[in-house]
Amino acid sequence: MATRWGLCGAGKISHDFSVAIKTLPPGDHRIAVIASRSIDRAKDFAQKHCIPKAYGSYEELANNPKIDIVYLGMLHTEQWRVGMLFLKAGKNVLCEKPFAMNSRKVKDLVATAKKNHVFLMEAIWSRCFHVYAEVRRLLAEEVVGDVKLVKAYFGSPQLDIPRSVQKELGGGLTEYYRLKESKRMPLADSVLLSEIMAEIRKQVGVVFNQDSQ
Repeated sequence: MATRWGLCGAGKISHDFSVAIKTLPPGDHRIAVIASRSIDRAKDFAQKHCIPKAYGSYEELANNPKIDIVYLGMLHTEQWRVGMLFLKAGKNVLCEKPFAMNSRKVKDLVATAKKNHVFLMEAIWSRCFHVYAEVRRLLAEEVVGDVKLVKAYFGSPQLDIPRSVQKELGGGLTEYYRLKESKRMPLADSVLLSEIMAEIRKQVGVVFNQDSQ
């Protein structure tokens, strides 16, 4: 039987998730419900993605016994509250990054998931890419030798996206920086932020302790 997904949030990230799900065998995964604070947006999303049910509240989705797992794709400021709703209802949860706005709320989510014996995961899909697994294998086997330096650049125009630039919505450069941690590149020993403009950090310098490499 296919895993029955419920989507929470009818924005772009939920659209992207829906498109990705459709690349998998329909016998393995299917989206059964879309829930939004706006029933009109939920219905429009359901029609576009051929989802059989649309709800105008998250509580309706939490009370649906036929849903196996819920994907949270909403504003960062909402994910802790809504995540707690589903975890307490006994639902498995895949939460779009970041989990919450601070470590205390993340700990709340983890503790609630453990208490209710349900699955909880932060949706960092790049960690699941086959190419990443292959790179990790090559590094572990030292096929390319002993790696001393890694330079990586990633960026996109985001200044016109409110959730990316407004402090009250969780915007800012440090929004995702901890997500880049790995065994090969552990958390930075120190982080320098500079050039504050419109309360958004434009530049970051990261220093790793040599002993942690």
